[in-house]
Amino acid sequence: MDTKDEYSTSDVAMELAIAVSRLQARMKHEAGIAERGITASQLAMLKRLDTEGELSVSTLAAYEHVSQQAITQRLELLRSTGYVTQHADSKDRRRRLVGLTDEGHAFLAHVTASQTTWLAHAIEYALDDGERGDLAAATTLIERIAATESLPTGGDTR
Repeated sequence: MDTKDEYSTSDVAMELAIAVSRLQARMKHEAGIAERGITASQLAMLKRLDTEGELSVSTLAAYEHVSQQAITQRLELLRSTGYVTQHADSKDRRRRLVGLTDEGHAFLAHVTASQTTWLAHAIEYALDDGERGDLAAATTLIERIAATESLPTGGDTR
């Protein structure tokens, strides 16, 4: 399968999912995340809170495409490690807001630096200039796929 036309959409989807999963696992290993018991989804939540600031539990659940109950379970470890705080919204006491602590910011900075350093070295070592350009283009496409909200049913799986 040397040309793009020889790949079915299903084949590409499966290969992409496997590659992303392997890369995620490797980056998690390189940053020492597994030793702390932090999952990829919890790390994504920390990054979201770092970018967005305080968020309600329901907003965080919507961003992560999971139920509020699932988010609450994921937040438990992050609270117990001191990476996040949760408190009632001063404008609506029924809403719970989640935010990063100083320790959470420090942990995220360490993880980001470790992962970026490892990934930059791996890209430099494994890819030539042309392949690095291809990877940059593929990254844009992967972001577009990740941002896709709803899909038509019965899609084309060439």
